[in-house]
Amino acid sequence: MSESTPRPRLFALLIIAVGLLWLLNNLGLTRLELGDLFKTYWPVLFVVWGIDMLVRGIPDHNGKKVGSGALITGVLLVILGLALVARNLGYLDYDFSQLWGLLWAVLLILLGIAILKRPSTEPGRIRFALMSGLEMKNPGWKLSSGGWTTIMGGVELDLTVAEIPPGETFLNLTAIMGGINLRVPRNLGVTCRGTAILGGIECLRQSDGGIFANNHVERKGDGQSTLVINALAVLGGIEIKD
Repeated sequence: MSESTPRPRLFALLIIAVGLLWLLNNLGLTRLELGDLFKTYWPVLFVVWGIDMLVRGIPDHNGKKVGSGALITGVLLVILGLALVARNLGYLDYDFSQLWGLLWAVLLILLGIAILKRPSTEPGRIRFALMSGLEMKNPGWKLSSGGWTTIMGGVELDLTVAEIPPGETFLNLTAIMGGINLRVPRNLGVTCRGTAILGGIECLRQSDGGIFANNHVERKGDGQSTLVINALAVLGGIEIKD
């Protein structure tokens, strides 16, 4: 979003409101039971989270776009939060434990489908970052087809200083409870296909994420090299930027 229309800091405002109520109670100006209020209205956090995701869907001054997956997730979070508040107030009688069980079962099925549908790359080395970090930022490092996987860790790849071979280079990027950041030259052709499950993927200022989302971005380059990326983020994030 542009500077003239800054994105509201909804979570910060919520924390300030709780702090003010606590302060007024301590000064004797109010007699609100914060424990009871939290027990009843804690699902408002889902509403705030959902509104925040919806606000992020407004393109900013850099032309960044958010996909439908994040917007749908935002709507679902708002509905879920309001439904939970209604239940706590006695207006709705429903056992939401059944909903959580169904949600996790569906997410596991979607994860399996995403793995099966994922195109295989050309034979290449697979590099892992398990609760650790990998960085490739030194000038002249050689890029080759293969995979980069992080589990509760991080991967930083800077292709602007790498030697990129001619033709197509295939990369499998997988982030599980971790993050991968990939920087590409502005003149490099890029094809990115991504799936996010309770995570997010951003490719060249087009982002998507949430409960389940797909991202597909293509950009033609002006050279002889093309980068083909297959990305999967599970409870994590992958960012491809130029």
